[in-house]
Amino acid sequence: MTNAPEVETAPLLDDTDAAPAAPAMKEFTEEEIAKHNTAEDCWMIIENNGDKYVYDVTKFLDDHPGGPEILLDRAGQDATDDFDDIGHSNEAKEQLKDFVIGRLAGAKKSQVASKTGASSSSSTATKPDSGTGSILIVLSVVIAVVALFMQFRPVQ
Repeated sequence: MTNAPEVETAPLLDDTDAAPAAPAMKEFTEEEIAKHNTAEDCWMIIENNGDKYVYDVTKFLDDHPGGPEILLDRAGQDATDDFDDIGHSNEAKEQLKDFVIGRLAGAKKSQVASKTGASSSSSTATKPDSGTGSILIVLSVVIAVVALFMQFRPVQ
């Protein structure tokens, strides 16, 4: 049995850009969500397809495979990064539908997209570092070849 009517559930979390037809859901402010940060009342925010949904996971705390502490560490907060970093199964993502109670107020897709764009530009700034690894590999090979050449060249 779900905590919310079927029409008010969040879609399955996935990597597609297709947004679901979203019926009107109750909206909560970050301040409201932040008040729900205990084992007796545990809410969190998780982004899905550009929308930020609010989940009441209080009843799931004892059933969470990683233990309740992991959820309580993010209670009342945005847990999107932690949720994504773990690499949850499709079953776990599907299970979230049972706990959705609304959306984050003011977090429209355009705002989320602009935040994503900002993080993309910051991650672009770190991409030259990944190119540095390639340069180091090439440089190491060149040094090894020069060292071998120097070792085996005839002495004059």
